[in-house]
Amino acid sequence: MQIGVPSRTHIQTYKRLDDEIDDLVEEINWAWGTETWQPITYLKRHFAPVDMMALHRLAHFCIISALHDGLNLVAKEFVTSRVDEDGVLILSRFAGAAWELTDALLVNPFAIDEVAEAIAQAVSMPQPERQKRMQKMRQAVSENNVYRWAGKILNALLKIEVSEGAETVSATD
Repeated sequence: MQIGVPSRTHIQTYKRLDDEIDDLVEEINWAWGTETWQPITYLKRHFAPVDMMALHRLAHFCIISALHDGLNLVAKEFVTSRVDEDGVLILSRFAGAAWELTDALLVNPFAIDEVAEAIAQAVSMPQPERQKRMQKMRQAVSENNVYRWAGKILNALLKIEVSEGAETVSATD
């Protein structure tokens, strides 16, 4: 299942990319599907948070294949949705979340064979390993929440020193 939330549909480049994706999904489904089954279920619409949580919990694995930093919240939403502490996250090395979600299967999304191997690994991964990895990622997301992030920023700001003429004034003075 592929969720494709519409974005920037008024921009011609995005419209062309959207059309290209539609054509590719149709081509794959036509070539490999049957009358009763299609390899790709492509849902192009917004989903309510509770619906996304349900879809995350139904998924055996989730692929975040960002080509540059992005989709960090989607990766973290998948992890936090997995209250059953199961499931596998396949995550692009280019996503910023890869720095903290190191128990995901990290891939280069440009390397098709690497992504395919990660999917095979996710499908065949024993439950204890899936759970161990998910527990570690849930711990990382829990510890690195918005409050800790804000605290780090405030702490850094308090350490800033400003030079005024010959004297230095610290934010903590």
